[in-house]
Amino acid sequence: MAEKLIVISEYGSIEERGDGFFADGGQELSRKSFENLWAFSHSDSRTFPDIDKVFKKTIRGGKRRIQACNYVGTVQTTDGTIIEILPKIYRHSGQEETDRNTCRHIFLKMLSALRGIDAVTFQDTGLLTRKNFPILEVYISNYLNEAEQIYQTGLGKSYILTEGNKRYLKGRLLVSEHIRRNSIDQSRFYVRHHIYDEQIPQNKIIVSTLKRLQSITTSTRNSARINMLLDLLSDIPASSDIHGDLHRSLYADRMMDKYTRIIRWSETILLGRGFTTFSGNCINQALLFPAEKLFESFVAKLFKDYFRTRADEFKVHTQHTAHYLVDRQGSGRRFQLRPDIFIEAGVRTDPFRTYQSIIIDTKWKNLNQEKPDSNYLIEIKDMYQLFAYGRKYEKGPDPDKAVTFPAIPKLLLLYPFSQKFNKPLDDYIFDKTAGKYNLRLQVEPFDLTSDHNGYMEQISRILSRAYREILLIGCYRSSRHLEWIRQHRLYNVRLQDGPNHRPGAICPTDQTLHASKLLLYDINHTDQYTWYDITGAPKIMDRNALHSISYPFDPQSSTSTPQDKYLVYSIKETSAPEPSVTPAEIVQRAVGYDLIDGTKLPSGSFNFILGTPIYIDSYTDLLY
Repeated sequence: MAEKLIVISEYGSIEERGDGFFADGGQELSRKSFENLWAFSHSDSRTFPDIDKVFKKTIRGGKRRIQACNYVGTVQTTDGTIIEILPKIYRHSGQEETDRNTCRHIFLKMLSALRGIDAVTFQDTGLLTRKNFPILEVYISNYLNEAEQIYQTGLGKSYILTEGNKRYLKGRLLVSEHIRRNSIDQSRFYVRHHIYDEQIPQNKIIVSTLKRLQSITTSTRNSARINMLLDLLSDIPASSDIHGDLHRSLYADRMMDKYTRIIRWSETILLGRGFTTFSGNCINQALLFPAEKLFESFVAKLFKDYFRTRADEFKVHTQHTAHYLVDRQGSGRRFQLRPDIFIEAGVRTDPFRTYQSIIIDTKWKNLNQEKPDSNYLIEIKDMYQLFAYGRKYEKGPDPDKAVTFPAIPKLLLLYPFSQKFNKPLDDYIFDKTAGKYNLRLQVEPFDLTSDHNGYMEQISRILSRAYREILLIGCYRSSRHLEWIRQHRLYNVRLQDGPNHRPGAICPTDQTLHASKLLLYDINHTDQYTWYDITGAPKIMDRNALHSISYPFDPQSSTSTPQDKYLVYSIKETSAPEPSVTPAEIVQRAVGYDLIDGTKLPSGSFNFILGTPIYIDSYTDLLY
């Protein structure tokens, strides 16, 4: 174990005072540790390019001060002292050790998403409760857990092509080499053949990673575990081609799937992707991660988890690179746009669906909802960035494929939850022009101190707010149908069954599940309509369930079947908004086009397939 562990948080400081050297909370350092850290903070930027992002140095009144910036991780000085920098999470219990362990748990969770490492790899091992046990050692310990599990379940083997001078004839005799080597001693054969062996790229990468961790760890327990694993793997050499073996490991066949997690983690450790390592005369080792990268990767993983069961409907991209800010300059495009998360509708389920995508950017910055005059501390460059995303992605996810209808994306900015930023801000509307969609931005806090279920609930709430002003335009076929709707306070829409489109049928997307208003018109007289509030979440009912409550099915329908299922909304009548707008005007203002054939929609026309449900986003912006 290290002689001493000093724990500070982002933007915490270590300073020189008249009676010694102290970190936040009165933690005392030796002079040698402080001098080591001071020297490290003055490292040559050519050796350590990110040093200015790690520490800020100041001298006031002849006293030196080192302030952590936006990197988190550990730095070990030459006398064995470890300075641990934890992410600043604003959920304080008032108990210092409890708060530190909360930060460590969150740090581990965020590390679990770096470079796509599965969260199962980072288990709560109890190490966090051990006094003076830094996050780096928990990080290493979890890698060793995974390596031990690989060994216990059996190392993978594969057929490896080898050649050499053997005492037996096996495989292919390499004649020219055999003659050159064995013209005198004819008891040997120079052959090339396959062997079934454990010296595969995956095992070599693990050995290389263990040797790398051996030089980092300061824990006697972790060091002993590494030595034991290296002894067990003594017949396997370290990789002589890290990049090549990583590539071969990551793209191996399914027989090697059990290596996926540990190889991803090894890639992070061996190549330093996502973090910075450094060693030199003033320190033994530094392992530092940019906090904003951890936050971005973690949130992206959570959104992928949320949409995992709906992969046929939504595709979640990270660092999407389809669009450029400048479409043409000279011979090419310039300034590639890279939104952190781009959620694309994977299946086009409804010709009247207006929002096909969600663009999310994460910012590891502290907002203050009590400072509206200072724009809540949002930086204007972030607003410009999201505005550019919105305008460019109107063209759709692929700029080379033309679209004939608006595809305005939802824009979200996510910041970490804090005591001063604990609720969503009012939406930012970038423009409010009659006859066209409004580009709007949603700014939300994301609480990292939750568990996985809590994260999923947060995402659901965020998406619910994104779709909170969805209008369903539906119809009734007869006075009997309208009477049933009013009596039962229900309205149903048939769900799509399979890939074949059926008139009037929809798929249960986020948009359809979060509709909040119903504009109900008479299918025979489209100028007669009533407004309803949609209350609660819709239910899915089959034909028999609706039949049991006397739903007046159309006996003339040729497409209805007993297997049909329906999305059923609970509704209550409400007054029309001011000013009152007809269904035809809503459709015209929303899109300006007839989305069935792409022609311009004339004023006063209600030109679409009668009976087709229409879902319109942010409809209140279209009332004026």
